[in-house]
Amino acid sequence: MSSEFQAILFDLDGVIIFSEDLHASAKKATLDRHGIKYPVNLFKEFKGRPDKDFWNYVSVNLAHGAFAADELDRYKRKVFFNLAGEMSTVPGALDFILVARNMFPHMALVTSATEADLMVSEEKFDFLKWFDVIQLGEDTLHHKPHPEPYLKALCRLGVPASKSIVIEDSPNGIKSACKAGCKVIGITTGFTADELREAGAEFTVADFNEIIGIINQVHPDELPDAP
Repeated sequence: MSSEFQAILFDLDGVIIFSEDLHASAKKATLDRHGIKYPVNLFKEFKGRPDKDFWNYVSVNLAHGAFAADELDRYKRKVFFNLAGEMSTVPGALDFILVARNMFPHMALVTSATEADLMVSEEKFDFLKWFDVIQLGEDTLHHKPHPEPYLKALCRLGVPASKSIVIEDSPNGIKSACKAGCKVIGITTGFTADELREAGAEFTVADFNEIIGIINQVHPDELPDAP
């Protein structure tokens, strides 16, 4: 790997762990419990964004004020924590984190998850010790696809965006990282390669073995500029 790369930043869900389906199941159970009708593509549109954004949208646009966002979120969390035992890791993710720790001077986790959600995965998989910076959804005013989460993480790392690689799995996350000026690799755990490239990913991969190949062969100045 070129020493010009100074940092690697990871999204959480769909990159390190698989919990999106569990979150979606909990959201569906909450919507059904409260009799709220919703379009089938609702969950995909909000993938990579905080639950707060999701429930604010539902409360205003689907429930028409009949239920407060906080009320819906509390119910959803109870359901999710009951399902959390089914959480799994993305194949190769934990091994790659160890490899990356030796390849990069700096590492960050940039997620839309809350601290409570993050700690559920940490208690099961014990991976946060490898990260220099952990950027949560509640740490920023604006959320993905806004660039603030990645800009703030980079500021905390003290690393310029042009010398950083981001691994993301959703268009919202990729747009956030690209707007921040990072170089982005999209992993196809939840979206197609075409969808990830359309969002701005310079490369798309199916697994972490491909990511190692890209990092070992490409210098920062050989990567396309972020849009």
